[in-house]
Amino acid sequence: MKLFDVGKVVSSSIGMAAAMSLSSLFLWKSDWLSVPSGAFYGSHGVGIAIGVVVRAVAMLWCTLSRRSLRHFGMGVVPCVALASLLVSGLPMVEGTAQWVLGIAIPVAGSYALVFSWFYVISLRDIEVSLMTLLLAWVVSFFARTFFESFTGAAVTLAISTALMAASWILLLAQNRQIDLASPMATCSFADNRVSYIHGLGSFWRSVLYCGAFAFLGGVVRFLSIDTTAMTFVNYGSALAGLFAPIALMLLWRFRTVRYTIDGVFRLAFPLIVVALGALPFAYGTPLVVAAALLYMIYSFLSLSVQILAVQVSHDYGIDPVFCLSFQTLVCVAAQGLGYLLGALAPCGTAFDVSPYAVIALGSVCFLALVLYGTRALHPSRSETSRPIEFLSLARTREGATDPASDGAIDLDADDAIAEEALGDAEQPHYEDKTALRCDLIGRKYALSQREIEVMALVARGHTISSIATELFISDNTVKTHLRRLYQKLDIHKKQELFALINSYVD
Repeated sequence: MKLFDVGKVVSSSIGMAAAMSLSSLFLWKSDWLSVPSGAFYGSHGVGIAIGVVVRAVAMLWCTLSRRSLRHFGMGVVPCVALASLLVSGLPMVEGTAQWVLGIAIPVAGSYALVFSWFYVISLRDIEVSLMTLLLAWVVSFFARTFFESFTGAAVTLAISTALMAASWILLLAQNRQIDLASPMATCSFADNRVSYIHGLGSFWRSVLYCGAFAFLGGVVRFLSIDTTAMTFVNYGSALAGLFAPIALMLLWRFRTVRYTIDGVFRLAFPLIVVALGALPFAYGTPLVVAAALLYMIYSFLSLSVQILAVQVSHDYGIDPVFCLSFQTLVCVAAQGLGYLLGALAPCGTAFDVSPYAVIALGSVCFLALVLYGTRALHPSRSETSRPIEFLSLARTREGATDPASDGAIDLDADDAIAEEALGDAEQPHYEDKTALRCDLIGRKYALSQREIEVMALVARGHTISSIATELFISDNTVKTHLRRLYQKLDIHKKQELFALINSYVD
């Protein structure tokens, strides 16, 4: 079974990578234009403010009129951003006007392109969506490296314009091929408010954890501006954006990968607190290395949360732009707060407190508030964030046992090893034998967490409407999950599903 259309995946990855690279480069390498000097927040801070406004508007607009947002983001904003870039290069445009035309509007346009690309990519099969997103991160590394190898306003402006035009043209071409009958394209906030609320509820903790690293990243960015440390920070961020998706793709090719952002945060939390405690006494190389490592973790978490946004939009059948705008709004706002903390840190000298001590104390307080808001206010272990999952591409339907064959279906070698490894560890608790059997089938056929939940409810006699009520999704989304479930199991009706579930020996 062919999972990917290589041409579509590659072209979409190039288009989204161009948009991602532009949004990053406009924000952090805007010194090639004449930016008004003396501003308290600087050009980077204003760029962050623009990002917060654009994301907030996109999220609000998505809840009111998804169709008009899609047309505006794909047809109007890129055109205006391109025209603005071209005008900013004219000799008579300078000063504040050049900054507005050459940075502010293009930044908003690049964000709109990223949202539009995310929408187009997410409306495909989940495997195609994830592969395209991972490949886009890899391509963006080379796009940014290519961009940064040039100096001079004229050359940089020309390359920026070419990248934006190429991304827009590819977007318009790919937009014609999306499935507008998908639940993610038809499920509106007004008609399916419960789906949107529970969709956010499944991953808001992960977003806050990523936001905590974004806050620290903002602090690092402020401290590193106009220093040699910025080079190491940029390299750390870029290399993590290159090797993390490559590693995930390689693992995904041969086995199922599951992890949670909660686990990454809990693992890194004590190490970060210790590093912040040593910040007032650390200078030179240790500080630079710590900053680079921090940004590498932040890049990995940013990729992970984008993957999670794709999966949540598929699970609940909600607009992917709504998920992405929420995630990026929290992270960019947190990064802005970190940047602001760095800008205000010198004020501590009035109280005989060093700027590094102010930054360390403020950062620890922010991390503690995030941990309190996500754990102390919601202590129930059952309310865990949705795991990120890449279902093994090596497990195809051809390798599965025919459900109509005689005898029970045995676990393969990998599942048997996993069962033995869990022998003395904490075993999952199943509601009944049906839940256990569905979980084993899910491992055998590489089903997603949501598909296993739908299968278990079908096995218990639930109708499509009752499944939709139970999982807080629409009937159309349930049908989509059932269609994918039947395709993976190579069955065509409920009776075959019941036979498959009952074929397992207790």
